[in-house]
Amino acid sequence: MVKGENNLKPLNTIDKDVAKVIRQKGQKASAEVKRKRKTLKEAYLCIADKPYVPIGDMAESITQRFGSITVDEAIILAMTVKASNARLMGML
Repeated sequence: MVKGENNLKPLNTIDKDVAKVIRQKGQKASAEVKRKRKTLKEAYLCIADKPYVPIGDMAESITQRFGSITVDEAIILAMTVKASNARLMGML
């Protein structure tokens, strides 16, 4: 038995109003994740076919163009693009 498993209750066994609030919170969180994923995908596709640019410059342009992306996420995107470009060019 998992610790705290007895705290889990199916939504059909609790009050309808409480279940509705729980579902709404889940829907909002899901929508936020989908928006974030879409933004990251757009940023990746935007920079994927660009010629080589230093990672710092690329990360800076990503954060300026896509305001909801953090600097860390922009650096990760830039590093991913650089690695995939190197793989395509046969460097890895």
